[in-house]
Amino acid sequence: MDLFPQNPFQPPAEGPDIPVGQQAAIVVETTGPECICLKLVAAGDDGVVVLDSTACSALWSNDYGAPHVHRVDAADGGTFAVLTSSTFDYLDERINMGTNCVYSSSYAQLGSMGGVGAFTTDVAVDEASQTVIFIGWKNITDMGPPPGETGINPVDIPGMVGRSFDGTVLRFRAYDWGNSDESVRHLNYVKNNRADTRGSRVIIGPDGYLYAGIEFDGGNTPLRDDPFDLTVTALDRIVGGDQYHSMSNTSTVPKTFVGRYDPATGAFIKGQWITNRLENGDDNTIRIKNGNLFIEEAGRVHVVGGSASGLSLTHDPLPGIDYTGGAFHLVYSPAFTSREYVTRLTLSSGNGLAAHTGGGPYGRRLLPALHRFRSKGPGAAGPSQ
Repeated sequence: MDLFPQNPFQPPAEGPDIPVGQQAAIVVETTGPECICLKLVAAGDDGVVVLDSTACSALWSNDYGAPHVHRVDAADGGTFAVLTSSTFDYLDERINMGTNCVYSSSYAQLGSMGGVGAFTTDVAVDEASQTVIFIGWKNITDMGPPPGETGINPVDIPGMVGRSFDGTVLRFRAYDWGNSDESVRHLNYVKNNRADTRGSRVIIGPDGYLYAGIEFDGGNTPLRDDPFDLTVTALDRIVGGDQYHSMSNTSTVPKTFVGRYDPATGAFIKGQWITNRLENGDDNTIRIKNGNLFIEEAGRVHVVGGSASGLSLTHDPLPGIDYTGGAFHLVYSPAFTSREYVTRLTLSSGNGLAAHTGGGPYGRRLLPALHRFRSKGPGAAGPSQ
């Protein structure tokens, strides 16, 4: 099975001089005959540039001034969205919710709007339903215990919202639970959902579905429940499997969930979660924070990010090393039933890359996303941050 066909894209001999800084290296999205990417236009101030298919000519650009541009997504028809924030602390995953803009293929601004939660981490554009989707998270306290339990603690809660392109219509509000114990949207309305859970990535696949990458720190995550109703289980739609896909006997180290959703309604269709496992059976960190998602034309789901020791490696380019973590690349089958390929690119730190498909005349590509990963200690068994 050829998971990595030859890349038909060759960079031009010359192109515009686009300085790339730490933030500008985060995301590049290409679509159709144009390339939409980030550039650094002044010290600390990000903007957006639209390039032609050769990446030699800038067709349009915009300098947002004080807000920083963190993510951008472009649909096949040319509609694109820009995620901005007043903060610059991307690698610490705290991107304050800023003003986000949606543009037509002719660069007319269709709308501007906020994101989701306190920290918005990614954006996706669905032209079929005319919906722009934001994902992120917030931290709340004093949410009270579930029935029959005691204790009050702070917790990170994921959120995912869909809005019309002009921002005036809220299409859906998934997860984003609250702290009022008198509301059915109370995080602990039914049971203890106190595991920190943070939305990280969204992308529209070539199949038209919305895919989301979410990080969570324990088995008691609200991902167990339907994104709109805490009384409805979602476990029947999480595929599960072997010890890497089971959240039994797990601790509070970060883990990764990938879900397939309806982009028009936010309805959860199917997903999979994964943790690392050490030789003694303990769980260990695998996280999509600062990584990426990519969906092939064939339906395979690529996940990249950072990992501590215990990856379920199918191919190890560093054999004989006890520490089995690093920047990882995971490929799921379309039904999330098998891990078709798992490798690591570095040991304790490195770059999360992203795959591409050659489907259609141009395909869709994401350039490398900068990733920083810190381990608590040099030993193979030490959980990571």
